[in-house]
Amino acid sequence: MKPKKVLVICDYTFPFSTGGAGRVIYEINKRLQKKGYDFTIISQSENNTNFDETVDGMRIIGFANPHHGLKFSTYRALQPIKIVKDLLKTTQFDLIHHHNMLSSAGIIMLKKNFNIPSLYTFHGPYDKELEVGIKHSKHKRGLLKKVILFLFVKVLSKLQGAMIKRVTTVITLSNYMKSECEEKKLNPNKVKIIPGGVDIKRFTPAENPDSLREKFGLPKNKKVLLTVRRLEARMGIHHLIDAMPKLIQKDPNIMLVIVGKGSHKDTFQNLIDNQNLNENVKLQGFVSEEDLTHLYQTASLFIMPSLALEGFGLSTLESLACGVPVVASPNGANPEILTQLEPTLVSKGYTSDALGSSIELALKNKWIAENPTAKQKCRDFATLHSWDIIADRYSTLYKTIEN
Repeated sequence: MKPKKVLVICDYTFPFSTGGAGRVIYEINKRLQKKGYDFTIISQSENNTNFDETVDGMRIIGFANPHHGLKFSTYRALQPIKIVKDLLKTTQFDLIHHHNMLSSAGIIMLKKNFNIPSLYTFHGPYDKELEVGIKHSKHKRGLLKKVILFLFVKVLSKLQGAMIKRVTTVITLSNYMKSECEEKKLNPNKVKIIPGGVDIKRFTPAENPDSLREKFGLPKNKKVLLTVRRLEARMGIHHLIDAMPKLIQKDPNIMLVIVGKGSHKDTFQNLIDNQNLNENVKLQGFVSEEDLTHLYQTASLFIMPSLALEGFGLSTLESLACGVPVVASPNGANPEILTQLEPTLVSKGYTSDALGSSIELALKNKWIAENPTAKQKCRDFATLHSWDIIADRYSTLYKTIEN
């Protein structure tokens, strides 16, 4: 049978970007290829160069965006139209799968998806994401700029609401994101929930965690708390750092490793310095894919301290697949995932005290990787969310839309 041709429109995708949405696109498409689908992906280039490459059988067309501000957003919305027009001269697509608002806006609103069946994965409310970013930004803005940004956010909210009404089906990764989607007055029957997944072959418990700790200079005799986050304010890392003094006071053999990059790196380092936590808190920075897997495997406990818009934590499943329990804030989709495993792993609040209490309880109840029972429960739970299982659900949905 001839492969079904799917056109994917997104802001960024793995391996050219490390974000969660890009990872979802890559992992799902890679597996759907084996089920008779052929993918062409259009995304903005993260390093601002045009490219046309084949990665794991998927054609990825990246476009540079040299602009800033409003021009940047406008170009991101319009440039994919030009690329799709060129592709349609030689290729007939059976389906368009949109993943991000700006890159898809022109195709959905101006070209009505070129009359091709389409679906949209709602990874998050773009207006709220922008609002949170503005709120925690380090840049000072005058009154006029604040008014312009306020109006821009309102326009984006209306635009995203209009976009999701123009596609055949909308996918969200969680009930939480479904409720965010429905705030835009979308018929709930149009929304299908398909959660994120995990590569259970890559993320596995380590046979010898101590040797991996040696690789990263981590002590073998300490309980290692790990978090993998963008270093931004909404990720809640400052509350996690602030929770450390009390935790260390009760158990000096605790240390925290923070993996990731972002605009608040210096802010977090200052928090660590000002509280004399350098012996117990380490900013690891950005790491390779291989090192990320190994760092999960070194941990006793993973922490997800998000403050806002946690649509689905892929890192939660990655940690669980490595046999490492996760303590998370009650934000977004965190409770949906963890209450199925162990309700006490969800903290009762967002403050450093609430987070610290939940970490302390997990340590007390032996919900740590060093406990074989907890380790196996985490692993068993994660295997129910393997990307292969999730891809089957996408395949079923694709067939429904095609028909």
